Amino acid sequence: MMAMSETPVTATHGVDAPPIPWVENDPSGISALSLPSLLLAQHELTRQLAWRSIKARTQQSFLGLLWPISQPVTSAFLYFLVFNQLAGIESGDVPYPLFAFTGAVLWTYVSSTTIAGTQSITNNTGVVTRTYLPRIVLPAAACVASLFGLAISLGILGVLLAVFTFSPPLSILALPLWIAILVIFMLGQTALLSVLNARSRDVAQGIGYLTQLWQYASPIGYPAEVIPERWRTLYYLNPLAGIIDGFRWAILGTDLHWRMGLSLGVAAAIVVLGFAVFARMEKTVADFL
Repeated sequence: MMAMSETPVTATHGVDAPPIPWVENDPSGISALSLPSLLLAQHELTRQLAWRSIKARTQQSFLGLLWPISQPVTSAFLYFLVFNQLAGIESGDVPYPLFAFTGAVLWTYVSSTTIAGTQSITNNTGVVTRTYLPRIVLPAAACVASLFGLAISLGILGVLLAVFTFSPPLSILALPLWIAILVIFMLGQTALLSVLNARSRDVAQGIGYLTQLWQYASPIGYPAEVIPERWRTLYYLNPLAGIIDGFRWAILGTDLHWRMGLSLGVAAAIVVLGFAVFARMEKTVADFL
């Protein structure tokens, strides 16, 4: 939407001509509450940007589609060596390779989306500074593009389930719900990080270190039960702890911890905060690019 200001400019078409109004190429009327409906209205633009990102990753890559597969496979193998073989951590009735790969699949989506979403505005400086588009579609496109790798990884997980003759429980029907929860959480997080990174590039530099810490602070290669009971409430303030529990419950039928509600509450708070900060800062974000 174009915002018009009544501030006149000095140039005129004639001596007696009225001042030409200044038309500013800037978002107007954007609020945290309006962002979801704006995203729905711009779903086609989001899809096109996501598809452009997917093609850019695969077209000029020798390995192509193998990259989305290699990261969760490598991570699951490292978890198997470190947590299972060296630390002796077990995964109950679920074969540990399935347990670890399920966590690695989700973490691969989180890490790739966090990095791409954080840089989604700064990597599109030319678009943001020369024309107006609803800027929320940039982090949203990063979230959608990473679903491509998630879908491939889930296909590999299906093959592993067959190899281990592990029958998914009826809770598998809830998997789309948990994927939706994950995507919404990542959208709120990347919306927040993208505008902060536009103000200060230190955000992108620091996020690499923080994601490494986040990885080992989440129950990806180990069950949350290994955390001492006195620390478990604090542990579940990590939004990924509850989301990973729900993801594994849907695919593998593992137990759900009652503290999962804490994780989902923190995730919802991050989404609200991310949308609020994005709506407040996006009008001036082009000034810092």
